[in-house]
Amino acid sequence: MAGGRKVVAKRRVTTSAASPDPGHLGARHSSKSGVAGSGGDSSPEVLLEELEELLPSVILRSAVRLQKHELRIKVGRDDLVRVCTLLRDNLSLEHCTLITPVDWVTHWSCVYHLFSYSRRPLNLEIIVDLPRAEPWVDSITPLYAGANWHEREAYDLMGIDFRGHPDQRRILNPDWWEGHPLRKDYTWDMEPHKIGGFVPLFEIKGGESGGNTNL
Repeated sequence: MAGGRKVVAKRRVTTSAASPDPGHLGARHSSKSGVAGSGGDSSPEVLLEELEELLPSVILRSAVRLQKHELRIKVGRDDLVRVCTLLRDNLSLEHCTLITPVDWVTHWSCVYHLFSYSRRPLNLEIIVDLPRAEPWVDSITPLYAGANWHEREAYDLMGIDFRGHPDQRRILNPDWWEGHPLRKDYTWDMEPHKIGGFVPLFEIKGGESGGNTNL
């Protein structure tokens, strides 16, 4: 405190200009004590600075959004696995909480929500845009085991193909279901009726009865 004003020192990450080494970041963020910021700075501004220094040509700067405890970035689909590997191994983004597919009619997006326990409450959103005719992206399940069911749900409901997924099959709909029902161009071919006077069900034309055993 100087002259009644609070002075905050901004911490910078320094790496060799010739060959950036992310290893020193992993050492700095290795704590798992659960105290906010104990494994590293929980500021999204600091995380953005670290990412831009380590991967200067990967982050699409025009799509960056900063909020309290949250950073949103956009990367190309060819860079996704490399970015997630660095985030997990060197910057303490240890957990994938959610993967959200978005149908924009003209194209697709997958939004990856990553969380850091050691830098909590820091959250990161990674947006990956996909061409309408080629809705595929490499799976991050080999990096984040928790992404397994999230990717399966996005495949089941929206038809996103996660290449390299160890078990990509439907998770909510039965195997005989045709198409991906949350797509905006999906055509519903169902007739509502009731059984027992109060249980609403749907009869799918040409379909078979049976429950979902995909879990």
